[in-house]
Amino acid sequence: MRAFELKLVKQIVVASAATEGGANDAFVRVEQIDYKKGIKAKLRIYVQTANGPKEKSVTVKQRASDLYALSNERANYSSGFEVSEINAEPGSEFVRFSSGRTLRLGEEIGGAREDTRRAQIKHTIKRHLDKELQVQGRGVKVLSLFFVDCVANYRNYDEAGRPELGIFAQIFEEELAALAHQERYRDLPWLKEPLAEFFNNQQRFMDLVVLILKYELHRLLVDGIKYERIDGTGTNKRYHCLLCL
Repeated sequence: MRAFELKLVKQIVVASAATEGGANDAFVRVEQIDYKKGIKAKLRIYVQTANGPKEKSVTVKQRASDLYALSNERANYSSGFEVSEINAEPGSEFVRFSSGRTLRLGEEIGGAREDTRRAQIKHTIKRHLDKELQVQGRGVKVLSLFFVDCVANYRNYDEAGRPELGIFAQIFEEELAALAHQERYRDLPWLKEPLAEFFNNQQRFMDLVVLILKYELHRLLVDGIKYERIDGTGTNKRYHCLLCL
């Protein structure tokens, strides 16, 4: 917001989405319920790791499992998530927790489901492209930011150290590729480049970003430096300086 106040940017727009269950709700999805070798269920939850929370599947048994412990003590599971009952009767499967909350097979609570994530990412890309069309030829650069909960959701590495796409990167590439084929965006110069080259050669992408930044810096004509007083008096006076463009 400070950049906007200093008129370094023209406009800031923030988009958000709310998922059913509330931001403070714990994510749980019932993936499987089995009665072979004892009644048990497979749940999908967030587990705390050294690299942040990650979705993982855990196996639970009734009256013997606590999601707080299984999640490596994530606070969202600290109360009411002890497994009190598992019903494995075909057609009536469910898991009940100590809070009284019951989830049937295939149901979930909390978290951001993939359809919500996809809708947010698609909306942001579309708004970005629309804004580029709106300011095209006016010397205004559009910047869109994505805030992710952990790096692994964008870029991860397999056991051999090879990079692989996280879920957010997969969705981003799919939605950008789909929008890039729409007729209304055909006039955007950077979309005329083969998108696969950007996705597969990220160093080339960064090199292009550097070239664009250098070009824009050369376009700026700095007239001088202006000092504006912030507060204080005497020797305690404070100033900040602005580039006068």
